[in-house]
Amino acid sequence: MSIEENIARNAALRENLFMMFVCIQLRIPLFLVGKPGSSKSLAKTIIQNSMRGQNSKNKTLKQFNHVHLHSYQCSELSTAGSIKDVFYSAVKYQEKRRKNDSSFVSVVVLDEVGLAEASPYLPLKSLHPLLEDGTEGTGSTDTRIKREDRVAFVGISNWALDPAKMNRGILVRRSEPSINDLIDSAKGICSDKAAQSRLAHYFENLARAYHEIFKNQPTEFFGLRDYYSLIKMLHWMTESTGTILTVPQLRHAIKRNFSGLTATKDFDPYKCFLNKLPELNDSIPPASNLIKRLHNNAVVLLKCEKSKSFLATACNATLAFTEERNIPSHFVIHCESQPGKKKLFMFQSLYFPECFIAEYRGKLSLKKGRCYFSVKEVKSHGIQLISMTSSKPVEIDDEANFFPVHPENSPANPDCSPRGLIRESLINRDTSKHGESRYLLFLTDNYSSLQILKHYIMSSYSKSSASQYEPFVLFGSSFPKDRDFAQVCRNISEIRLCMETGRMIILLNLENLYESLYDLLNQYYIKSGRHRYVDLGLRTHRMKCSVHEDFKLILIAEKKKVYENILQNFELQECFKSLPPALFKEFAAFYSHDFVFLLRSSDSTHCELLSKALLTMSYATINDESNFIEILIVIHSTYSDSKEYFECFLDLAVEMPSIVRAIIDRNEIIFDVSSLIVVALQEVLNNIHLDEKVPLKGTAALRGWMQKMYQLQAIIDNIFNNLHLDNCHELKKQWQRLCVMKLFMEHVVIDHEGDLLKFATRLDKYSDKIKDYRGPQVLKFVSTLLIAVEDVVMKEIGDKTKQVSIRESCWNFFVDVLLNFCDSDNKE
Repeated sequence: MSIEENIARNAALRENLFMMFVCIQLRIPLFLVGKPGSSKSLAKTIIQNSMRGQNSKNKTLKQFNHVHLHSYQCSELSTAGSIKDVFYSAVKYQEKRRKNDSSFVSVVVLDEVGLAEASPYLPLKSLHPLLEDGTEGTGSTDTRIKREDRVAFVGISNWALDPAKMNRGILVRRSEPSINDLIDSAKGICSDKAAQSRLAHYFENLARAYHEIFKNQPTEFFGLRDYYSLIKMLHWMTESTGTILTVPQLRHAIKRNFSGLTATKDFDPYKCFLNKLPELNDSIPPASNLIKRLHNNAVVLLKCEKSKSFLATACNATLAFTEERNIPSHFVIHCESQPGKKKLFMFQSLYFPECFIAEYRGKLSLKKGRCYFSVKEVKSHGIQLISMTSSKPVEIDDEANFFPVHPENSPANPDCSPRGLIRESLINRDTSKHGESRYLLFLTDNYSSLQILKHYIMSSYSKSSASQYEPFVLFGSSFPKDRDFAQVCRNISEIRLCMETGRMIILLNLENLYESLYDLLNQYYIKSGRHRYVDLGLRTHRMKCSVHEDFKLILIAEKKKVYENILQNFELQECFKSLPPALFKEFAAFYSHDFVFLLRSSDSTHCELLSKALLTMSYATINDESNFIEILIVIHSTYSDSKEYFECFLDLAVEMPSIVRAIIDRNEIIFDVSSLIVVALQEVLNNIHLDEKVPLKGTAALRGWMQKMYQLQAIIDNIFNNLHLDNCHELKKQWQRLCVMKLFMEHVVIDHEGDLLKFATRLDKYSDKIKDYRGPQVLKFVSTLLIAVEDVVMKEIGDKTKQVSIRESCWNFFVDVLLNFCDSDNKE
C-alpha cells in the first residue's frame, strides 16, 4: 500500500485496510464504525491511492481490482433519491469502464452515514435493497446478479446504525486503543530515527496521561485526534530546532491540544500530564537515584568570543548523570572527540532558557583528544543535554573563551499563556505534515465574543494593512429558508472563495454546513506540486478546491450546543475564560471606549476620560474569575446607575471644551465619574472667563462674563442640587459667590452702567468677608452693600431721580438673593 512516511501503521489502520481490501474484492458491504481518529477515512484514502489495477505502484496490487470511489457526504439534507443516484451512477460508470478494464470496480462510500439518520426524509431506508443486490436495489430474488457485476459498498460512521442495516454487511467496530497501541502509534508518527531518539522517553508517559484523560473525562471531549496532534506537534518542535524537547515546548504543546474544557476539582486534563511528567512542575522536583540518559546529535550552546562562531558536535553521545551526587561549584565535563577533530558537548538545564543563571566564563583545554570544560557556579541540578539551534561543527581553538547565547523569542521557549497559544496557532504558516496547526474552535457561553476576537485579530496587524486581514464572518440562523439546500450551497461558495484567496473566515451557528467540510476540518489535503487541494462534499457533489497557505478557519460555538462530531478536528480554546486578568481589562477597555463613543459626544478626549471613569467604577465589582459577559453586564449596569453623572459631565464638556484637555494635562487619577465632575468643576470655576475681576474691566468684558454665566448656571446648579459630590464645599461656596456677583451685575450695574459700574468693586470688596452665602450672613452682606451704595449715591450723585432708581435696583437685588439662597436653606 502507498502509505506516506510518519503515518503510524497501528492495528486500527492495518485492520481497516485489510477489511476494506477483502470486502471490495468480494463485493461484501462493509460498515466501519469508530470514534474520530480511528483511521477510517485514512484507510479509505490509502485504498484509493494504492488500488489502481495495472497502474498500481506495488507489483502485488497490480493483480487485483482497479478501485474507483463514489463518495457521498451524508447529512440532514440527504434523501433516499440522492443515495439511489449514487448507486446508479456507480453501476453505470463501472459498466462503462469494464469494457476496457475487466478489473475495474466502483465503490460507493457513504461518509458519516450516521448523520443521515437525523434527516426528516429517512434516506437510509433505501439502503436495504441496495445492500442486498449491490446494484439497482430492486429486491427481486428472481434474478441473481453476479458478484463481479455488483458495486462495492463502504459505510463510515462515528456511531453504530440500527441492526437492520448493519446485518446486511460486515461490521468492523473500533474500540479504544490500549496504552501499548498508543505508544506504537506515537512511534509510527515519529518514525525517523532522529525524532524518535529525542522523544522516545516521553511516549509511555504521554500515552498513560491521555488514557487517564479519556477514562476520567465527564464527556467524550478529548479523543485520539488530540493525542495524535500532540505527538505531531512535539515531532515538529524537535525537528525545527534539531534538539530534544524543552519544558516550555512540552507545556505549550499539551495546552495547545488539551485545552477548552473547564478544569474542576474532579478532572483537570493538564494535571493528568503533570502527574505523569514531573518536569512540567514549576520547580525541579527532588530526585534520588534518578539517572537521566539523554541523546542528541547536534549541540550548539556556546559562542566563541574570538571567532564569533557556534560550537557543535556531529557525533551522537549517550550521557548519564545521577542527580543524587552532590554538584560542586566547579566541575569538569569530559567530552569524547574523534581523532584530529575537537568538538564540544555541553550540559544545560531542563528549564530553557533559565539554565544559565549565573554569569560565568568557561575555559577550554585540549589534552589527548579530550575536551575539558570547566563550569563555575552552576546553580541548577536539573541537567540535560540540549541545543538551541542547528549548526555545522566548528573546530575549537585552544584556550578560547566562550559564553552562553540566549536568543529571545526562541522556538525552544514558546509562550504558554492562553493569549500566546491563540497567537501561535493563528500566525503559524508552516504547511508541513506535522507543523501545520489545526483550525481553532472557541467555546463560549454565547456569541458576544465574536467582536472581541475580531478586535484581537485586527490589533495584531498595522493600521495600514488591517483592512486587508479583516476576517470574513459567516453567521447562520435557524430560519427555515436559511437552512435549505440553496443557502448551504451559497455558504460553501463563500468558504471556497476565502480558501482560495487565503482570507481568514469565522463560522458561527452553521451546524448544517459542517458535514460538507469534513475533509477541510480534518485537513485531508491532496498536494500537487506547491498547491494543496481539498474535497468539499454536498450529497453526491464533490469538488476539489485550492487551499491557500495563509488560509485560517475559526469556529465559534456555544459550549452547550457545540457539534460533538467536530470537537476533535479542532484545536480547542475556551474563549476569554481562562485568559489572564490583563487581557480581560484590555477587552473591557476596548468595549467601554466604544460604549462611551456612542453617547452624545464623539470627541476622542471626552471618550478617553469617561471610559477611564467607567472602567474604574466597573472594576470594583469584577474579580479575576469573572468572564467577559459578566464584565459587559457590569459596564452597562454601572453606566445606568450613574447615567445622570455622565450626562452632567458631557454638558460641562460641551459648554467649555477646554476643560477636558486641562483635566488630561493634570494627569490626576480619576476613580469614578463623580470625582471626574469635581475636577471638571474646579477647572470651570477657576477658568479665566469666570474670574470675578473680569466684569470690572468694562462694558464689553461685563457682557461676555454674563453670557458665560448664563450658559453655565443651569448646568452647575443642576450638579450641586441633584448630584451627591464629596469634598466640594469650597467649590459650592465659590459658585454661590459668582451667582451673587451675577445677580448684582444683572439687577444693579447693567441698568446703570454709566454711573454704577464702580459699585461692582464694592461688591468684590465686601464679598471677600462673606464665608457662607447660604445663611443669615447673606442678609448682613446685602444690607452692608446697600448702605455702602447709598453713601456713594448721596455723595457722588446729585440727581434725586437716579438715587431712587439705584435704591430700587439694590432692593430688587436684595429680594433676588433672598429667593435664591435663603429660601433654599429653609427647604433643607
